[in-house]
Amino acid sequence: MAEPVLYLFRPERDAVRNLTRREIFWLVKDRLVETEQIGWSFAHGQVEPYPPSVDEGVLGQLAVETTPLKKAVEAFFEGQRGFIVPLEERIDVASIVDRLATVEQVGVIQDVQAPQVEPITGNGNFWETYQLKTELTTGSPGRRAAFNIVHPYQEGPLFDANTGREFRLTPTGIEPANVSDGPLYSVFFATELSKIEGLVGDIQELVSRVPTGTYLATSNHCEAESRFAMDEQDIKTDALSAGSVLVELSGNLTRDSAAIDSFVEKLDRYGLSLSGEFAASEATYFVFKFHPRHGDVETAGPPFSGNRERRKLSHTEWARDHLPGYKRLSSGVREVTVASFDEWDISVQRPGRKDADDFTYHINGPGVSGVKETKPHLHRIFNDVARHLYCPDSGTAFLDALYRIWDAEIPMDDCVQFVEEVDKMIPACSDDENLWYDRQVLLYSLALQFVVEDLNYRFNFHPTYGGPSYRKQGRDQPMNGLLQVGADQLSEDEIEEVAESTKSGGLLERPQTFSGPAHLRDWYQDHVLAVNKSNSSLSNWE
Repeated sequence: MAEPVLYLFRPERDAVRNLTRREIFWLVKDRLVETEQIGWSFAHGQVEPYPPSVDEGVLGQLAVETTPLKKAVEAFFEGQRGFIVPLEERIDVASIVDRLATVEQVGVIQDVQAPQVEPITGNGNFWETYQLKTELTTGSPGRRAAFNIVHPYQEGPLFDANTGREFRLTPTGIEPANVSDGPLYSVFFATELSKIEGLVGDIQELVSRVPTGTYLATSNHCEAESRFAMDEQDIKTDALSAGSVLVELSGNLTRDSAAIDSFVEKLDRYGLSLSGEFAASEATYFVFKFHPRHGDVETAGPPFSGNRERRKLSHTEWARDHLPGYKRLSSGVREVTVASFDEWDISVQRPGRKDADDFTYHINGPGVSGVKETKPHLHRIFNDVARHLYCPDSGTAFLDALYRIWDAEIPMDDCVQFVEEVDKMIPACSDDENLWYDRQVLLYSLALQFVVEDLNYRFNFHPTYGGPSYRKQGRDQPMNGLLQVGADQLSEDEIEEVAESTKSGGLLERPQTFSGPAHLRDWYQDHVLAVNKSNSSLSNWE
């Protein structure tokens, strides 16, 4: 297989790194439309950091003498941090350079065996030759980068809510347009945090014009009706997703996050799901996609929480930034060890599905060998959790730790340290001779399981190839199953049935009754019944 073409991106010195990375991703992905390149995700190894963060990156994986290549790359970046995008073939990068708002230089290495960096210059300088001044074109580089994330396409209608005017994007700029009652690929709002509540009504009036990814009967699942779908529009792109609402908030966001949480919850009722949160020096940018949650998710529980949704999103961002990527290229790391506990190692791999951020995790430890063994069996994990929960000495403390991990309360960067501290603080399990996995390994594996469930079913905004799809439970599905295990004293066969039910794609409900171990009764009263009073009553609890 041929070695890759390498695209090099050197950001402006004051650029916000995750904002620039995502801007590069969407603009590059848009231009893959006329190629055969697949397996492109947000992950490490696609828009990979330079210098690389967890391994040698693509430069360390090439089947060539890399010293000249590394010297050429080093000279291009001039001691600065940047990004490398390895592709199978060249793309129309000039149009990307025209749009990039936070990158000062782009180069390409066509032949890695005889590396020379070819500078790429734009042919229209998009932001400087616009036909009409708008809030978007005259804004900060951060605002322009955020716009590139929500509207990476070469064309399409948009609405600037701050001026109340509609525009149409073209390859050379933004033109005034009378879209009238048609679709709006993106909508832009800018306001101060103190005025955020005033946006809800304005967004409600516009949401029916924001397309879903594929046609969804949204009124069955939220308080808005969809009239358009992006896959029904005449648009050539490989970056297709649901239409977006971009909200720029200025003000002290850390001081009053409750207002943002409430805003996220209100937009969720209209089918607008949080898909990005990017903090820059001048403002924070929130991206919402018209991609509603399935209507039965709320009934299954737990109730929707804007703050928890933001925390879960940050966990998926961790996965996209740190876990290995997949390429059809011969180069690139497929597997990375992410945690080690005594004699145990946990590694992650990516299967390489198109437009998916999916990953698998593998457990290597005493008595474990072969791929079939290292890839954990879900029924073993559920049985181990049951043994921990049913232990009167440590069951409640274990469940507390598991719940905090599920609640995304622990940042993934801190999760290894958290499970190590938990393991030291709580007594050993009374049934530890029958456990499959070390307790630390079990908790961290479940943290990874929660993240991958959110990547696949909660924060995957690309249209599905199998037809319309609504956002599902994500991490709530396996957690609801684990809570069912603790709410009753089940046999191993019954526990395996619960574990298998989490693979079916259906919705798992939180337990409505409790007949489990006495030492867990108060915990379930506080964390399950009290949180979901609408679906439970004290009389349900035995």
